[in-house]
Amino acid sequence: MKKSSWWLNLFAAGMILFPVLSFAQVDKLVDKVAGKQDMQFQNSVVDQARGDKKTLRQFIADSLRLVYDEILQEQIDSIGVVYSNQTNALLNELSMASERNQNLSDSVAMLSGMLTGKGQSPATNDPAFEAKFFSFEKMLRQEESKKKGSIFKLSSTIEQIAPFQLQELQNYLDIFYPSARCDSVQDFITQVYIRTNDWSRAEYSILKFLYLYPDSPLFDEVQSLRSAIFQTEKFYKSSSDYLMRLINEIPEPATPEERYFKFVETLRDFIDVPIRQHFIPEAQTFLKLYPYSSHADVLSLWIAEAYERNGQPSSAFLSYQKTMLFYPKTAFFSRCLFRSADIQQKQFGEYENAIRSFLFYIEKFGRDSLALDAQYRIAKMLDENLSEWERAVKAYQVIADKYPSSPQAIPALMRKAVILSTKMSLIEEAVVIYQSIDDRYPGTPDALSALMASGDLYNLHKKYESAVGQYMKVFQKYPKSEKAISALEEAVKIYSEKIKDNDKTVETLNLIIANYPGTKAEARAVKQLAKLEKAKQP
Repeated sequence: MKKSSWWLNLFAAGMILFPVLSFAQVDKLVDKVAGKQDMQFQNSVVDQARGDKKTLRQFIADSLRLVYDEILQEQIDSIGVVYSNQTNALLNELSMASERNQNLSDSVAMLSGMLTGKGQSPATNDPAFEAKFFSFEKMLRQEESKKKGSIFKLSSTIEQIAPFQLQELQNYLDIFYPSARCDSVQDFITQVYIRTNDWSRAEYSILKFLYLYPDSPLFDEVQSLRSAIFQTEKFYKSSSDYLMRLINEIPEPATPEERYFKFVETLRDFIDVPIRQHFIPEAQTFLKLYPYSSHADVLSLWIAEAYERNGQPSSAFLSYQKTMLFYPKTAFFSRCLFRSADIQQKQFGEYENAIRSFLFYIEKFGRDSLALDAQYRIAKMLDENLSEWERAVKAYQVIADKYPSSPQAIPALMRKAVILSTKMSLIEEAVVIYQSIDDRYPGTPDALSALMASGDLYNLHKKYESAVGQYMKVFQKYPKSEKAISALEEAVKIYSEKIKDNDKTVETLNLIIANYPGTKAEARAVKQLAKLEKAKQP
């Protein structure tokens, strides 16, 4: 609100009259006086406007406009402060996000360098350093083991220099592959092997060169001259034709990555065991060089399978786990999971862990062909290894319910019945299972065996009437089977020896005679019947 000039005089007088007042007290006093003065001014205007509606209306309008202007300005100032604060907060968050993004980019770059073995090494892009290194490599190629003479004129080898040479040559490849002059260095390695008569490694080195460096100026020389040892050296006599055909049919993929993959793939199933032993190290090198390759998941799987074939179950298990962890969307996930569970079961004897792995397999891949085998293994481990009878019978029942037409369904139910009767003393429940086999698979040999087993079970537990009932079912449902005769003979034994019911005994013997004429069972029945008749005579 505007202050008139006399306010300044009043303020000066106030400072003279009240010199001890603080600035806050002065401001309060000024506001009080100003408020009083404003009220007096407004009253005077009202007095002047009495009877003049137009003037009064204009006064009210001006007063309202002044009030609303002040309120509006306060709201604008408040919104401005809020907007400014929010803008500053967003700018701060953007700055922090940018910093995090830069840190992440730096981390990715560092990780990429760690995975490839390059990226972080300034030597990779330093031509001067590569030239020095290559000059040293040429020196290595020419150097041979020294000899010395003793005072007795006997010579002895000071040192076998080949291992040192090979390590230094390999260091060059580790740093500069696939660029620079790696083709020449690989050929140097071959020459060291040939010079030291290390024919197996020479073969491996030649093949590696031909697969990895098809565009090299040295390719023809290696293919014709170096590979000539495959035909001249006795070491290759049995595999000479195969090797010559192989080097003449080597594919020429466009990229170093594809060439390396083809080389590793060839090593995997190579006919010579010493060459095949290079597969795992070369596959691991490939994964370091090309961690995001489309072939990475299958190579990781192959490494695990190679360890398993080599009798290294722990390394195989961890490699299967690594494949699932690194490549969760791989088409080989189910194979890795099943093989892991198999190793846990058969190699480690970790049955609970194996069961959990197989259950996970069934959960994720319940429609796969191996899901049934996984479920059956679960049941067998619970039964034979852990003696978890309640869990075992449930697992066997799952097989019968989910895979009723599988070869494992009936054995699963039969084993469940045995567990119920022998391990859990649940005789009636076991008989129910035997009966279910006959209901599910009527007319099959297994159904017949199940009914017979239920009669034997009742007989064993001295439930003779029930046993006879099951035996008679066998005869009634499968009268032409061999087991039907056995069932009737078991019924005869029960009637004659356990229940001692002569009438039932005679009745059952007559069934045998009437239904199985000309059989040994008929002869036995006639003989036993004659004894019974004779026993009746006084």
